[in-house]
Amino acid sequence: MKRLAVLLIGLSMAICGIAGFFDDTVECGGQTMESGDKCVTYRDGTSTTRTVAEERSSGHFTDGLLAAIGSVLVLGTGITFLGKAVPEADSVRSRAELAQSQGWDFVERDASALDGIRGLPHFHRDTVPYNVLRGTMDGMRFTVFDYETSVINDREPNTAWVVRLPPSIPAGFAEWAGRQAPLWSRPNNMVYPLDTVLVDIGSGVHRSVGDQVLRQVKGLVEIVHRFERHAAKRAGG
Repeated sequence: MKRLAVLLIGLSMAICGIAGFFDDTVECGGQTMESGDKCVTYRDGTSTTRTVAEERSSGHFTDGLLAAIGSVLVLGTGITFLGKAVPEADSVRSRAELAQSQGWDFVERDASALDGIRGLPHFHRDTVPYNVLRGTMDGMRFTVFDYETSVINDREPNTAWVVRLPPSIPAGFAEWAGRQAPLWSRPNNMVYPLDTVLVDIGSGVHRSVGDQVLRQVKGLVEIVHRFERHAAKRAGG
């Protein structure tokens, strides 16, 4: 809903800007100017006088800027829509098939997916994870799930990726992670390093097929491996 509103606003801005840019009518104070007229405006006690050509140039600049901003909004929102063009049913089916092929687990709903992370600001009291995929990567247990977050009297779907730190990991992970700049890169979006888990919050609901949903998991696992290499180097040095 929010992206659709942005798309419509951007489209309106682009149309108005383009229409104004190609309209040669020049107005001053609501009155149409004719050749030879001058437009006098007052601001903060100072007067400014412009010819028809100067007023037209100023108006074209404003219209062009409006069209440019609107086009950027339309393009950006359009790319977002295309990136989520995979139907929800196909995405859910793909997660279930991935779980079956790998010997992992897939359930439609599972409140326990929030164990240890419910305190994050993205989850509210009645959040119930759905389309939950659980598996193991490089010896680390992970969970991928969708959930709904409240956005101004509306609900927006989103996706989260969670990697449970292995019991053997040295102490100090969260402190180390807090000092890394940057800690993560794309495709991860917003990573929270906690004492026992690493969480990535998406920028929107993730729709994909195949193993693309695991790209964020791989990114989180690599962060853990970076810390393990750091800890091993420190212990050996």
